[in-house]
Amino acid sequence: MGLGTASNQAVKIANHDKFPVLDNGYHYQVNDDGMMDDEHCVMTSETRLNALADIFDFEGKTLSIGDMLLNLGDWLREVGYWAFPIYLLAINGVRKRKDVTIQEGN
Repeated sequence: MGLGTASNQAVKIANHDKFPVLDNGYHYQVNDDGMMDDEHCVMTSETRLNALADIFDFEGKTLSIGDMLLNLGDWLREVGYWAFPIYLLAINGVRKRKDVTIQEGN
C-alpha cells in the first residue's frame, strides 16, 4: 500500500497537485483549462510521469499503477487476517493425517 501511495503522490507532486487521466474515449466533463474536477486533468505531452498516472481502463473506471497497488494491498490485508489461521489449521490437519497413516501401517 505504501508503494501505491508513493506512486500516486509522485504523480501529483510532478504535476503541481493535478493527476493526469488518459483520454480513453469516454466523454469526461472537462473545463476550458483541461480539468475534470479539482484534482484530475486531461493527460497531455506536457504532463509528467504519465506512465504512473490513470492509464488503465477497466469498464469505464480508469486506474493508475498506484491505485492498483493500493487495491492489491487492501485485498491482501483483508485476506491476511484469515490466511494465517487457515494455514495453521491446514498444517495441523496434515500432521494429524500423517500420524494416523503411520499408526495404521504398523
